[in-house]
Amino acid sequence: MGVRKGTDNFAESRATNIAENLARIRHELAKQKKRRIPYPDLTSLVADISEKTGLHRTTLTRKRSRYLGVLLQHLAEQPGAAALVDDKSASAPLLSAKLYDARLEIRTLKNRLEIAEKRATLPPTDEQASSTSRGSNTNAKADWYTAFADTAMVLKLLIDRMNSIDETLRVDVAKKQILDLSAPSHERVVAGPERSRWFVEYYKKLSDQEKGGAGGAA
Repeated sequence: MGVRKGTDNFAESRATNIAENLARIRHELAKQKKRRIPYPDLTSLVADISEKTGLHRTTLTRKRSRYLGVLLQHLAEQPGAAALVDDKSASAPLLSAKLYDARLEIRTLKNRLEIAEKRATLPPTDEQASSTSRGSNTNAKADWYTAFADTAMVLKLLIDRMNSIDETLRVDVAKKQILDLSAPSHERVVAGPERSRWFVEYYKKLSDQEKGGAGGAA
């Protein structure tokens, strides 16, 4: 009995070839990950993997190929990928992370601008006008508040980044504490209200701003 017309006689062979190529690619990517070699774009990554595996660059970057998906995933999993990888080489999830970081940075700048505007509109008191030292103290307090706002924003970014794959840290707004969900239940409290009260309140403010911004954009 002959082979039916239209049958793909090479499907099994191609599948085996693809599996072998994927294994080689993943092996090289694993070595690069251990060496912490950063790739700012898909072009540089493809050039390196092509040289190490012997696979042609067009083979690695062919649309809808399994090779391209693995390479894009590696780019997205690099430490600091949202800031490192350019927009053209970023996958959809990585672009979302980059957009999220950009929005948070904009809100940070807006907060700093609001602080500066408030400082500019406050009329000087008689004591401030007559005492340079007191004026310096006032500026120092304002600078400390700006430093606190920046620090709180950085901590929120870190918490959000850590929780982007699996929730590890939780900010309990009601109890004003920070919890480590990966620890045993009796060791989960990282910081209680006596230390984290001010950060938790500011964290809630930032979260409310994000929700308001998301609602306004919809």
